[in-house]
Parts: sequence; C-alpha cells; structure tokens
Amino acid sequence: MGPDSRSYVFEVHPSVIFKLGQELITDDYQALSELAKNSYDADARRADISINTKCWYGWKDGVIAEFDQPVEGALLGMIEIADNGDGMTEDDIVHGWLTISASKKREMKARGQKTPEGRTPLGDKGLGRLGAQRLGAVLEMSTKTLDGLPLSVIIDWSRFESDVSLSQIPIDVDSAPDFLREKGTTLRIYGLYNCEQWDDYSALQGHFASIISPYSDEIGFKVVLRVNNELVDLRKQSTLILKNALLSYTLEYRERRLDVGGVISTRYLTDLRNAKRRREWEQFIQPDGGRGYYDWLMREKGEPLVPYSAEFGEDADIFCTTKFSIALDELDRVSSDEYGRALDPGAFDGRIDYVARNARSGDYPDVTALKEYIDSIKGVKVYRDGFGVPVEGIIPFASQWTSGRSWYTLRPDNTIGYLNISAEHNAQLVETTNREAFAENGYSRNLQHLLAAWLNESGRVQEIIRRSYSDYIDECVKRVDGLDEGSSASDLAKKAKKDIDAILESEDLANARIQDPRVTQAAKRGKAAVDALFRQVDTAETNLDDAWELAGLGIIAETVSHETSNVANRIIREAKAIQACNTSRYGDADIEASTIAIMSLANALVKQVSHLDSSLKYVRNRKDRFSVKTFAEDTAEYARPRLSSKGIAVMVTGDDFMARMNQGRLAQALDNLINNSEYWLASAKERTIVDDPAITIEISRPFLYVSDNGKGVHESVAYSLFDPFVTRKGNGQGRGLGLYISRRLLEAEGCRITLEGDRNEIGRRYKFKIDLAAVEV
Repeated sequence: MGPDSRSYVFEVHPSVIFKLGQELITDDYQALSELAKNSYDADARRADISINTKCWYGWKDGVIAEFDQPVEGALLGMIEIADNGDGMTEDDIVHGWLTISASKKREMKARGQKTPEGRTPLGDKGLGRLGAQRLGAVLEMSTKTLDGLPLSVIIDWSRFESDVSLSQIPIDVDSAPDFLREKGTTLRIYGLYNCEQWDDYSALQGHFASIISPYSDEIGFKVVLRVNNELVDLRKQSTLILKNALLSYTLEYRERRLDVGGVISTRYLTDLRNAKRRREWEQFIQPDGGRGYYDWLMREKGEPLVPYSAEFGEDADIFCTTKFSIALDELDRVSSDEYGRALDPGAFDGRIDYVARNARSGDYPDVTALKEYIDSIKGVKVYRDGFGVPVEGIIPFASQWTSGRSWYTLRPDNTIGYLNISAEHNAQLVETTNREAFAENGYSRNLQHLLAAWLNESGRVQEIIRRSYSDYIDECVKRVDGLDEGSSASDLAKKAKKDIDAILESEDLANARIQDPRVTQAAKRGKAAVDALFRQVDTAETNLDDAWELAGLGIIAETVSHETSNVANRIIREAKAIQACNTSRYGDADIEASTIAIMSLANALVKQVSHLDSSLKYVRNRKDRFSVKTFAEDTAEYARPRLSSKGIAVMVTGDDFMARMNQGRLAQALDNLINNSEYWLASAKERTIVDDPAITIEISRPFLYVSDNGKGVHESVAYSLFDPFVTRKGNGQGRGLGLYISRRLLEAEGCRITLEGDRNEIGRRYKFKIDLAAVEV
C-alpha cells in the first residue's frame, strides 16, 4: 500500500433484502412453506397458520392492534404462524435469525446431526426468513425458549428502502410479556401484498398441497390452516379422490430395489362416459366384477402378465392387483460411481393414482368441483419430510408418447400422487437455491430413471389389459348375438350385408317385422356384426397408421440409399481422375495418399449402403438361393468395424446349409438382433458388468441362433418381446418395434423367430432362434 492509499469495506444496500426475497423464493406459497419448515426444524409438533384478509392492522398505544375498518396508516390482512417448538434466545435471534445466510442447520447436516426430536433439519441456506419479507409489509415475531424470557422483534420492511447501508438500520429486541405459551414462536405478517389470492379456496387447497403434504401425518408434525376463521381441510377431498381412483400404484424403494403394488379398478377397463360402452360394461363386467374377463385374459393372453403377478381383485370395484420390482442396478444408462456401481438416490416411498378427471358426478359423490380440484392438485408432487419440493417433470410422461404406446398409459392431467423423501435418507437429492428443482447430478438422474422404468412397466400392464378388453367384449357380443367368435372382418361384413339385404328385399317390410320375428333377429345380428366390424376396422386403422409411418421411413431410406450410392461412385471417379493427373504431372506423395484414402472411404460407404439396399429390396419379393453361413459371415463383417470400436467381438460358428428366401428380410431380422445385443453389451461394459462383450451367431441346420454374453432378457419382457412397442431401452433409445417387424418379415417367408428357454448364469433367457426349415434347400 502506498502512502496515499485508503482502505474501504463492502457495504450492502438495504434493498438487497427485497432482492433476495424476490429472487430466491418463487412465490408467496413457497414463502409460507419456508416459514413452516422453520417450525419443523424447531422440533414443533404443530404449527397453526391463520390467514385473515378482512381486517386492518395498525399501531395503537405502542402495539399493533386490529381494526374492523381502515384507519390512517392501517395495513390490510395478516398471516400468523404459531408453533410449539423450541423458541429462540436473544443470541439465536441476533446471530442466527437476523444474520442473512447464517444457518446452524447447515452445520448440523454436514456433521450428520439431528434435532432432539430426531429430525434432520430441512433448511440449510439461511434464507427462509426472507419469506416473511415477501409476504407482507411488517413482521412481528414473538418467541420463548423453555427456560428463557419471552422476546419480541418488530420489523417494518419499508425502512430497508432507505439510502443508508444495511448495518445502519437497527432492529430492536424487546421483551414480550403477553407471550403466554411455555415455549414456541409466533410470526405475524401484516399488510399482505397479495391479499386477494388467499380468498380463492380451491386455489389455496391446490397450492397448499404443493407445499405441505395432504396425504400423510407420519412425520409427527401437523399443520392446521384457517382462512378468515374457517378451517381448510387439506386432506378430506384428497382422500376422497384417491379412494375412487381408477388406477393406484404404491411405490417403496429400499436397498436399491423399487417394489410396486398396483390396483386396477373395473371402471378403468373402458370409458364409462360413452353410453354404448357403459352398457357393454354393465352387461359383461359389472355382474361378476370382471371375473369372466379376468379368466379369459389369463387363458388367452396371460403370458405377458406373468412377470407382474396379476391376481383377480377381491373387492367388487377392483378388477385385479399387480406386483413387480425394479432393481436400480438393472436399469439402462444409469449414472454410476468410479467403480461402476449405480448411484443410489436413497430410500423413498409414494403413491400415484389415475383419476377420471371428467367423470360423472355420481362417481365422486362427495367431491365438490371435481374438475377444478383435480386441476389444482394434479401431478406427482415431491415432499421432503412433509414439505413440498416444487420439482417439475419428475415423472417423464412425455417419453411414453414418443414410443407409440400412449393410448392407455398415464397422463399428467389425470394423475395425482406424491413421493416422500427425507433429509436423512435423500441428502444427495439437493434442492437448488430457489428450491424449484433438484440440482442436476447422478442421484437425481437415477431417481428419474427409476420412475421412468416404473412408468414403462405400469404402462405395459395397462396396455395389455385395455387392448385385450376390446377383444373380450367383441367375443361376448358375438356370443350373445349368435355369431361365430372366430369370424374375420370380411366374414362379419358379408354376414351383415346378407342379413340386411334379406330384410330390405322382403315384399312387405313393415308387415314382416310384425309377422315374422326372424326379421327382427336378423336385423339384430346384422347390427351386432356391423358393430363388431367397426371395432376391428378401428383397431386396423390404428395399426395402419403405424405401418404407414414405417413405410414412409422405408421409402425415404431406399431413396437415400440409391442417391448415396450414386454420390459415392462419383467421388471414387473424381478421386481416380485426381490420382491420374497427379501421377502424370506432379508425383506428389501427399496427394497420392489422400486420393487413396478418399477412395477407400467411398468404397466403405458403398459397402454400407449396399447392405441397407439389400434389406430394402424385400418389397420386390425377390428370392435368392444362398449359403446361410456366408450370409451370416457377411452380416458379421458388415457390423464388425462398428462393434470393435466399442470393444464388442462378433463371431460366426457352426456348419453351413443352403436356403432360398428373400435375403433382405433375413438381413433385417439378423441386424436387429445384433443391434439389440450391441446396445445392451455397450451398457454392460460401461458399467463393468461384462469385461469382454461378445455376440455369437451359431448355425445349426436348419436353425440360426444369435446370443451374447450380457445380462440376458429381463423377465418383465420375456413373454411379450415380439409384441409392438415393448422395450426396456431408456432415454428414448428404442421404439420397441424391431423384433415385432422382424417376426412379421420372417413369417412372410414361412419362418419363425423365438426366444429360447436356455438361461444364462444369472437365470435369464438370452438366446434367439431363427427357424429356417421352411426355406431350407
């Protein structure tokens, strides 16, 4: 420092109080939540929140008094938060509460300490008290410890709009002789900035459901809310909604495994708002509670439900229950530690329900303003020790709609629920400073991976049950109306036409209806046939939409293949011309090396495109006679450069035989099996589950086997692997159509693809068999 230098210190302008309150606390409801958390951290057993929007408050004889009508300088509205916690000493007030960002709780959490009541503190940023500034103009705090004197602090926030520094605004700590409780703290906030918002009862319930859990009292801390002396029941309507849910899932995550229990109501099976569908439901489901459908489902389509332990419901309204588990370490693409072990987000539990948002009022007789209430509480909310963490998008609903399996899956507008986490068990799920989300880290990502896996598995169950329901109703209708259950769409159409024509061709239609009851029966059969036909056509149109999408992709791919081949050949010709010119004129070694490299790369591109082109040519129905082993070796050679870059070996073993079929169809099936193995082996290698990943193509006349040394096929999809939209790949990596298309292509040649019963060392099926007996030469 020079002889003329001077020293200064940073000063803080008082307005920083307002800035921090506005920037770090999202809204008034979160501000209230932060203050209630202070009561929880103070080991209170109860916090009473009273909101008054009708009265005025101002100074009278040196204290703040209540007025029925406005007087000069009076402030409208008051929020009171009163708890029976530990209270504060004067030292706590000065060095804790009045010191911004100072937090003993942060130090306690860092040391793993708990409060005397055994609670892990929720607050750790020292900013929650700024919620009081955000809510109103004046704060009055009274507090008392068990052995201390009652103390009082009054803060008029308008004083912080001055030009002096923050340290020049004194805060007086006085005695509070009128504080009569043994211990605790009472905050009163006068002059509410947004007084009118607290009068909206429905919105208030919804917002409070976001900040304080209406579902559970297990945390040993109760919050009681009153608005203008009227009790606001935070649990009554939520309980009624959950009681009448169409779907209900309980989630419990412990020791790296998520256990799921599902309850599916009979009312979920169809849209009961539709009069026709309700009549069918009342005729074929309601009388036996769905027992007939359940037995049919297990008999006809039960295999895919085996991993989900589907059992018929005992209650009249419950169609069936399901149970399944998801292991964190078996999920795809999870975040792992340096040893390849998935990062554990910590124990949690929850419940997620699907409700009929537009249900008839009779389905929810005790719920007022059903649609408005569901709108206010919809979504899956996260609570840490009973207090809301406003995390958006914790359940990735949108991902299921891009998979094509969206019709019967959960949707956010109809889904309500909660996840309970804790400061003790989920310390790695860190909230951002503004409390609006979890900080982005491996633990929060893995929590979302677990929930995405649950959504995918539950969606698969719902898909099976709802799609099969339509088939069951079709059979019931045919049976009642005397139609053959095996009738095709074409047969039904012919039957309908014949019956209706018979009626129309009668000489005296009006008289025939009276004289001959067979006319009425024929009309009834015709109507039933047409109805069933329309259902089948509707399903066919849905499937056709998917087929056209895939066909469009195939046409584009064929065009790109043709044009890319042309461009590659032109590149080769140009490179050869440059090479010839260089040889005759310059003799430059670098140019020679570059042209050779360009031609090599272009030839490799031609080879890749030719492989794609052969796969597309199946549309021309060309059949070739070929060596199966040579075909398999060519396919392996095509994939080897890509696989070797990921450390995956591919080998072909066994004896040869000849086949005659369209090679493109077989190529697509074999490519898909290799691509699936590549995906799962790369994931296993990344997590050090497999050291030397390898794919084996084994030829054993007349079969072709494809297997790998990864973890094998998960039991949850082992029975439905060849159905459309079935996949366990994460992060939108797969549409679940590859094996379905492969099966259809091979069936067109009279061949079959199956998952063998052989099991690997961890007990999973892992070997696919392509049966080429029908095309063997």
